[in-house]
Amino acid sequence: MQLVRPGRKAEGTSLADKMMRHRWAEARMWEGLVGPSDSAWSAGIDALNDSSLHPDMLTPDRSPSPEITTLVARVRTVGMRGSLARGSRARARLYGEYLATCAACHAEPGVRVPPKS
Repeated sequence: MQLVRPGRKAEGTSLADKMMRHRWAEARMWEGLVGPSDSAWSAGIDALNDSSLHPDMLTPDRSPSPEITTLVARVRTVGMRGSLARGSRARARLYGEYLATCAACHAEPGVRVPPKS
């Protein structure tokens, strides 16, 4: 697993790599909101859309629950809507939805969360 320095996305296919990419995306989205910066927001949304997280990656010892599948789909929806979002209000709502979705997924029983590096 690679460490992510500011301004650099994690590459790789492991769950830890994908989680680091999600963290990178979240940081760019935040920068896009507080900057404000359209380019930072777009970089975060693009990284989120490229992360290709699958529900079965999160629960390797069993089939993913319907809740996990829904949460992963919600992250994809945030990415799609984020590409179209204009203005700080719409982006702030999506950013909050993204954080809430991440928190809900990490709290689900049986979800494997890779350690932070």
